[in-house]
Amino acid sequence: MHENPFSPSFSIRPERFYGRSSELDLMESALDNPDSANRFLFMTGTRGCGKTSLLHQYALLARQRHWTVLETTYQDALTSLRLYADGTTGLSHDFTIKPSIALPGVSATISGASDAKQEHDRPSVASTLVRRLSKARLSAGLFLAIDEIQKIPETEMEEICHAVQAAKTQGHSIAFVIAGLPTAYQKIRHYPGCTFVQRMRRLRLGMLGKTDTIDLLRGTFAHVPELVVDQQSCEELAAFSAGHPYLLQLVGSSAYEVAVEATSELAREIVNLDETMIREAESRALPEYQENVLFNLLRGVRPGTIEYLRAMCDVADTSSTATTAAIAQRLGKTLKECSSARSRVIDLQLAEPIARGKLRFSLPYMPLAFENSSDIVAPTSEDIWIPRMTPSAR
Repeated sequence: MHENPFSPSFSIRPERFYGRSSELDLMESALDNPDSANRFLFMTGTRGCGKTSLLHQYALLARQRHWTVLETTYQDALTSLRLYADGTTGLSHDFTIKPSIALPGVSATISGASDAKQEHDRPSVASTLVRRLSKARLSAGLFLAIDEIQKIPETEMEEICHAVQAAKTQGHSIAFVIAGLPTAYQKIRHYPGCTFVQRMRRLRLGMLGKTDTIDLLRGTFAHVPELVVDQQSCEELAAFSAGHPYLLQLVGSSAYEVAVEATSELAREIVNLDETMIREAESRALPEYQENVLFNLLRGVRPGTIEYLRAMCDVADTSSTATTAAIAQRLGKTLKECSSARSRVIDLQLAEPIARGKLRFSLPYMPLAFENSSDIVAPTSEDIWIPRMTPSAR
C-alpha cells in the first residue's frame, strides 16, 4: 500500500492544502492593493487549526507575485531579517537558507552565531532595512512571514516591529504577516515597543467548513489507490473531526493504519474502509487529540476561566451551545460577575458568541479537556461543522 498521506503533526507544511478560500482571497487582494490594511496581519488560532499551513500559502502567493519573501519561525526571525537588511543574501547564490529567504532569482541559507560585541555595535535593523530597501530594486515588495510568534523574546519582537514600521513609514512596499496562539496577541500588543501590533488586522483562524473538510479527506485518500473510501465514509470521518484540521489529519492517518492492518490480515491489495474500521480509527485518534490539543488548552489558563469553561461544559447542549445565563447560574454568580471570564474564553478562541446571550465551543469534544486533568453576535456560515460534545453524537 502507498505511504500514509496524512500528516498529524504541529507546525509543519502539509504536502496538500485544501480550503481557506476566503482567507486566501483576503491575502491575494492585499498583495495586489498597495493601500490594503490586510498587508499587516496577525493570525491567531488554537493548536492544530492550520496556522502554519495557511502562513506558508500566503508566502507562496507573495512569491507568485514576485515579492521578496522572508518566511521564518521564532527561532530565526530577527537573524533572517538582519541578514536581509545587511545585504548578506546578495553575496552568493550557492547556499541555502533555513528558514527560507526567497529573492527573485536568489535562494539563500546562512547560519551561525554572532559575536555579542558585534551585535551591540552594529546599527539597528530598522535603519539597515530602510537603507537596503531604498537601494534594492524589488519586483513587488518585501513579504515577512513569522510563525510561532508567541515564542519570540520581547526585545527581539520590538526590534522586528521597529524595522517593519520604519520601512512602512518611509513608503516602502512591505507586508508583515505573523501567526501564533491566541494568547500571543494580548501579550505582544502590550509590549512597550510593539504598539505597531495594535494597528495590525487580526485574523482568528477557526475550523474548516463542511465542504472543505470532506474535500480534504477525499483528495488525500485518493493518493492511496489500494484503499477504497466512499463518500459516506468520508462524510462520517469529516463529521467526527468537526472540521478541526489536526483531528482531521489524526483520524485520516488512523483510518489508513487500520486499513493497512486489515490488508495484511486479508492478504489482499485492495481494502474498503468499512464502518468497523471507521470506529476504530476514531477511537485511536481521540486520545491523541485530547492529549495534544485539549489538555494543552488548560495549561496556563486562569482558574476563573477554567471554572467558566467547566460550567459551560456542564450546561451545553449537543450542539456545543450554552446560554450565558445558564453558565452563570451553574456558577452561582451574576452575569456581570461572569463577564470577565466570558470575554476571556472568547479571546482565547475557545468559544464564540453566536447570538445574544449564547456561546458555542470553538473546538470539538471540549468536555474531554476536563477528564483527568459584552454580547457580540458573530455571523455564522451554514457551511460549518458544529463542534461535537461527545464522540457518539451522530
